[in-house]
Amino acid sequence: MGFPPIRRLALTASLLAVAGARPSADRVPVVALLDQYSSGQFETVSASLAAVKDFNDLLKQLKQSAPSWMDAGGPSDRPRRELAAATFALEAARAGELDDWKLLQHWMRLDNIYWHAPPQLIEWGCTLLRHAPAPRPVERIWHLASLAVADRAGDFEFLVGSPWEARANPKEEIKHLEHSAARFPTERRFALAQGIAVEWRLFPNRRAGSAEAQLIFEKLKDDEQRGGEASMRLGLMRLRSGSVGPAIALFDAAEQRTREPFVVYLARYFRGQGLERQKRTDDAVQAYRGALAVVPGAQSSSFALSALLAGQGHRVEAARVVDAAIDELHPVDPWRAYGEADARFWPTLIAQLHREIHR
Repeated sequence: MGFPPIRRLALTASLLAVAGARPSADRVPVVALLDQYSSGQFETVSASLAAVKDFNDLLKQLKQSAPSWMDAGGPSDRPRRELAAATFALEAARAGELDDWKLLQHWMRLDNIYWHAPPQLIEWGCTLLRHAPAPRPVERIWHLASLAVADRAGDFEFLVGSPWEARANPKEEIKHLEHSAARFPTERRFALAQGIAVEWRLFPNRRAGSAEAQLIFEKLKDDEQRGGEASMRLGLMRLRSGSVGPAIALFDAAEQRTREPFVVYLARYFRGQGLERQKRTDDAVQAYRGALAVVPGAQSSSFALSALLAGQGHRVEAARVVDAAIDELHPVDPWRAYGEADARFWPTLIAQLHREIHR
């Protein structure tokens, strides 16, 4: 029979009022996600974070609800819940960082810097963990994972501040690497990360910070754990500045100091670039072949090698090398991931954190 017109309008208004009182369909219930996360449902939470549209709201909820949620398990469970909340914040930051990171607004000859939710999520987790007088060993893993997230965003200012440009709002600087290094002063990865952050600064202006970055890599090039990557990155800076011979020597040293495929591949690829500048074509061919032995099908060495082979008249082999490089199954080229630095460690680090959370 249906409602009379007036009653229908009243019912419609009531339904709209109720709908307005309910949380938005896009609003993520953070406490529920924290419960899932701490119970080991990491993939489920990751899928939920991938669908988030408002990370500012998520950050607000986290600040409001996480303290009581961490207390809810009692004193004995508090450290585990803190780690879960801080790691959840890392995963949320990673989910939103490529779309929404920061805003620079020019004002009175200076820039104001406004950090959006993803970097603030990282800093929220950092503040949460570093309230303890002494760090737990797992906090080191968390800081390394936070570096992996930040490096993927490619923003040196979040890590080291703005050492070259004055800010109109300097109190808004975060300088996350200072926090990590203060908690773990002997972790050389954080020292290397400082050099990489300064190296990033070189892209818009090759001169700014060049001496500082080279000095950091120089100090680390003989380090047992980080010397390989430091030598490789220092070598690339020397190659770009035209010091080809010293650069090649550094690429050779890098390969002697590490077995990490990422670093070995890049050392051999950059060595090939240097040898080409010296017109040592045969040696360059061997360098590119060596790089492809580490990461078969990587496009940077494949295309460089193909060009040299074609120039030597080996057109069939040159075509075969290109075909392998454009195959759908080719791996991620380390040269394409060079700027993301520690982002390559994320899968290993987040797996370690997951094991600590869900024991």
